[in-house]
Amino acid sequence: MIARKAIARLGINKRITLATSLIPESMKFTNAMGVVKNITVNLLATNTYLRSKMIPVEHIARVCHEANRAIQINNNEKVISLPFDELSKQHIRSAIRGVIKAQQGATPEQLHKAWCHDKYEDGWVYARIKSETRKTHPCLVSYEELPKEQRVKDKVFQVIVNALSLEG
Repeated sequence: MIARKAIARLGINKRITLATSLIPESMKFTNAMGVVKNITVNLLATNTYLRSKMIPVEHIARVCHEANRAIQINNNEKVISLPFDELSKQHIRSAIRGVIKAQQGATPEQLHKAWCHDKYEDGWVYARIKSETRKTHPCLVSYEELPKEQRVKDKVFQVIVNALSLEG
């Protein structure tokens, strides 16, 4: 494990990279609620070092996105989101807007509704199969209609934002 002094010497970008790299490696869980627990524990532990400086919203969005990808992989979803660095500008803007909403106290339900709104604004429609090229997504439904394993993603997003937005 990297010593605290070594982490303290890292710049903010390297600290974010470290936090992001810890998430997938630490995801050893058997159910969706385990995702929330593992991400929360790891991010809060990492946040001890990160929160001494204000973390840029885009970096928080990156961590949230990569955690979402890890959940997709764990759930054996048929279509996995692209890595953050390969996302379109629209996807990145949507993630950043989600972080800002979560920082303002949005609930998981409100975060999902805002995500749906962003998708609709970008021309996406509901379909049973997710397709980037056709702009279709099975989660373009009300929060109550989402399967439990999909609702967890909104909660994880909220937890990560809260953990990384703490003031030291």
